[in-house]
Parts: sequence; structure tokens; C-alpha cells
Amino acid sequence: MEGLHGDLTVEELRERCGGWDRAALLADFDRLRDYRSAADWNALVRVCEALALIGWGDREPVEAFAERWINGSFYTRLHDVRFRAVAGTAHGWSRRGDTFVVDGGPENVDPSVTALHSQRIPLAKNPVRLVRSGNYQIEAKPFVDELARLRGLLDERLARPYGPGFGYLGLRLLFSLPHGGPGLGMEYFHDEIGPSTAPDAKPFLRPRLELGRLTRRRGEVVLTVERHYTDAEARAGLDRQKRDFAVDLTSTVDGLATKLRRKAPDYRLDELRADLGPILDEWMPPA
Repeated sequence: MEGLHGDLTVEELRERCGGWDRAALLADFDRLRDYRSAADWNALVRVCEALALIGWGDREPVEAFAERWINGSFYTRLHDVRFRAVAGTAHGWSRRGDTFVVDGGPENVDPSVTALHSQRIPLAKNPVRLVRSGNYQIEAKPFVDELARLRGLLDERLARPYGPGFGYLGLRLLFSLPHGGPGLGMEYFHDEIGPSTAPDAKPFLRPRLELGRLTRRRGEVVLTVERHYTDAEARAGLDRQKRDFAVDLTSTVDGLATKLRRKAPDYRLDELRADLGPILDEWMPPA
């Protein structure tokens, strides 16, 4: 559509959306979906932003996401509101001077494209996101698997708007790994550092739940919370772990109330609590 392929601000997009035709936007989306150049990717981002404003109609909404990995590589993809990548839309990129070449794509590039854009108008997605550290004790694997199942339930059932001013709560789960090997062993303690099951493990004194501050990330207000697991907690048994985590998650969401009172007073936290309760009831072990 005319005017969508430039570097429009979010405000300009909002101003223009009243005259847009959804069918024409969807046709643009279908044409650009199999993007093979940085220019086409950036145009696809703007089309997805426009559709996020006026609605996707009976189509499955998707979001255009670009990021730079730790190793410096660039990556783009379309994903749905449950964070599932749309088949065939994920591509890596290489730098070519000041521009980009898609992996396996044509060599001809537009030197005027110096950035890979990412969607600035996010879809309504799960605002309670669980992320774990990469390593954990083998005894914690059943619990880790259940956390992954819970994240799937949250992504599926909380993907709806809860109001303006807040993006999501990121709950990062950090596990002790006392038997990680030479130089890798580490163990968390909550109140005081005690004896370790692995004398060469490096001890860390960390609170059970560590609330961060509200920050802005990719245009959204975010609260990050870290949950540190001791070695004993990772061995406590699945039923106990799940019950304790349900308490942790509920109290963390409750803690948002004071954080959002001034920053996002219109965010409907009571609705989020009401939706979260049945999910946790389903996930919890039988009484």
C-alpha cells in the first residue's frame, strides 16, 4: 500500500490507518511473506504494524520480529501470538558493507537499507513469561519439563489485551549447578551460604525472588524477576516444586500492583489474576 514501505513513525502509522484497506494490506502481506531482501523485510514489518492497528480480520495475526544474537548474527522471523515461528519465515542474515544479505538468497542488495526493522506495535501476547537458565541439576528435569508445559498454557490462554502501559512480566528461573564440572559448579543460597554438596562449586547468596525495576524494552514496559533455586529445592520432588512455584508466581503477579499503580494505572491486573488462577489450578498436582 502507498506510504507503508517508508520509515514511518508509529504516530504516522496511527494517523494513516483510518483510510487503509485490509484486503490490500493482506495482499501486500502475501506478496512480502517470502521476503528475500532487507528492503522486502522492512516493508513486511510495516504491513504487519498496519494490520496490528486495523486488525487481521479472519486471518491468524502474526508479528514481524528481528534480533541480533549474542554472536553478532542477525535473525528475522514471523511468529504468532503464542510465539510460534511461522513455517518458512525464519532467516539468518550476513552483513554486506552497511546493508544485509539473507542467507541463501540473492546477492544483489539495496545499499540504502542499513537496518533490519522489528515490529513496534506488538500483538497482545501472554504477559507472564517464564524463562529458565540453560543449565540445571538432572534431578530438576521433571520440574523443568512441567515449567515448559506451564509456559505453553500461559502463552495459549493469556494472549489477550489487559490494558495500556505495561508489556510483560519476565520471570527468569536460575538453577544451581553444583556438579557442573571444573570451573562450572555454582550454587545459590538464600539466607546464608552453607555447606555445598560439591566443595569446588562457587557459592552465591541470592534472594529467593529478586524483583527488578520497570524498564523499557523494544517499546514495551517490562518487569524482570529472578527466582533462584537452591540445590535442595531442585531435589524437593515435583509436587512440592509445583506448589511452591504457584505461590511464587502468584505473589510475583500480586507484586505488580505497587509497581503499576503510578506507571500503568489502567492496566487490568485483576483480570490477569482471574485468568491466571484456573491455569495454575489445572497445572497443579491433585490435592
